[in-house]
Amino acid sequence: MTFQFFKMKETNFDTIFMFKVGKFYEFYHMDAEVAVRCLGLNKQNSLNLKAGFPEMAYDRYQRDLVDQGYKVARCEQTETDE
Repeated sequence: MTFQFFKMKETNFDTIFMFKVGKFYEFYHMDAEVAVRCLGLNKQNSLNLKAGFPEMAYDRYQRDLVDQGYKVARCEQTETDE
């Protein structure tokens, strides 16, 4: 996930990415810092900064970030045929 995060951040540095992981959305690295500060979420891991919330709260947290002036992108899990 870290590689994907930094690859997308490279060209969209001003966007906060919410990654769908199972039944949760997670923020990573500098986006997790924003989520902790702006949304009041707790850090899940102090080494690889990560924060998250249950999928049912997506609308609220997405709206809160947009209302605070952030661009938000939702990243869903997909499977490919190989």
